[in-house]
Amino acid sequence: MREIKFRAWEFPHTMDDGSFVPGCMHYINSLYWFEEAGVRDAKDCDDIYIIMQHIGLKDKKGKEIYEGDVIKYSILDPMDFDYPTLEPIRYSIIKWSKSAVGFAPMATSPVRFETIEIVGNIYENPELIEKCI
Repeated sequence: MREIKFRAWEFPHTMDDGSFVPGCMHYINSLYWFEEAGVRDAKDCDDIYIIMQHIGLKDKKGKEIYEGDVIKYSILDPMDFDYPTLEPIRYSIIKWSKSAVGFAPMATSPVRFETIEIVGNIYENPELIEKCI
């Protein structure tokens, strides 16, 4: 059974005392994190945090893949099993696919898993969104 993990992107915001909090990523190792961060229920969370789940896979460098990550990968050539192509390189955002009941693009494309590399995420690297298919 895989371990269930989350991370939370904290949007840049101004605190009640007027201090500014820049955007940052929090890796959550316990559900108590929410309580310690002052999140009492879901409505407290929506304005400040985006919660992303670890999908249970790692990229080719051993980095855990989460929803919202932008990955670079190659697809399998269904016509060439002896020498599968490593081209073209594609970019995609990791997100849940209701129709495939899995995380896209893994559940929706013939992804070569050994080629997956995290290149950023949509919150800290919004410029990568333009590269995604």
